[in-house]
Amino acid sequence: MMARAAVAEDFAGIEIQPMQALRGFNLNLATGIMILKVSHALTLLDAENRVMAIAGVIEKQPDVVSVWVLLAADAGRHMLAITRFLKWAMRENTRGYEIIETLVRADFAPGRRWAGMFGFECVERGISQDPDGNLEDLYRRAA
Repeated sequence: MMARAAVAEDFAGIEIQPMQALRGFNLNLATGIMILKVSHALTLLDAENRVMAIAGVIEKQPDVVSVWVLLAADAGRHMLAITRFLKWAMRENTRGYEIIETLVRADFAPGRRWAGMFGFECVERGISQDPDGNLEDLYRRAA
């Protein structure tokens, strides 16, 4: 796996996992440009330079950040390496903040388990809806 700063083209070049592939949200160059205006993001590439994950951090308040990850549909064989790298990247990119938050789709058990692996705890259920109307739970941890 290789990591680098995300570029807008990465968003057009990732085929994301089905639970993240929303009808109401198209990943394309314009979306990538918009996301990178408000978020610091990294891209993880496999040996063939295919985008396996894009992860980012958005400051919500001076002491609170929100983290997010888009995973490729075929990222499964790289999950150990992806998880290890993202744990390191989250530590490095959230220094100076007190609280880290993330949203997890309420009906996505693997996402809930993954949040737990990163030390997050669910603090509020059904806090928001994604563009397709699926409920999302808020997870939080100390930085």
